[in-house]
Amino acid sequence: MNRSVAQRRSLFFALWPDTGTRARIGREAGSIIEGREGRKVPRANLHMTLLYLGPVEVGRQDEIISLVPQLDLPAFTLQIDRVGCWRRSGVIWLAPSSFSEVLFSLVAALKEVGREAGCEFDERPFKPHVTLMRKARRGVAVTSIKPLEWRVEGFSLMVSEPAPHGVTYRQLKVWPLNREV
Repeated sequence: MNRSVAQRRSLFFALWPDTGTRARIGREAGSIIEGREGRKVPRANLHMTLLYLGPVEVGRQDEIISLVPQLDLPAFTLQIDRVGCWRRSGVIWLAPSSFSEVLFSLVAALKEVGREAGCEFDERPFKPHVTLMRKARRGVAVTSIKPLEWRVEGFSLMVSEPAPHGVTYRQLKVWPLNREV
């Protein structure tokens, strides 16, 4: 009996840093997680998830892309200036201590896209952060760091794909934000 099982891939919307920002975040990450046991996020995968859509049938990404509205939101700058850990999950993260309302407007618009697409996603309040390590055996105290500026000029629909040593993320579509601020 030949059963056709729909292939699924994990999709998510994210802020994807440019090369220079990724390098700065990566250097900071290296100094924070050096010598710690856990699953380090590779520098190439550093990002800020806006909305995780979960496993979605291959081929539905075009439908999801078509549901993203024309957003009239300005580009903005994040000041990444805190490090911390969620002890229960062992996630070590970097985050901004304050953020533009544009970020929350963007997340709200993307949640509407997720609902319209019939995706099941976490409805808890959005906590902007960049994950540096998962399943850390030893956390870090929440503390301030020297601010890292991240100029956000767009957002992306990402796909998570299996790789030899974990996963790799690939941009499926990029939407620019308005450059005039």
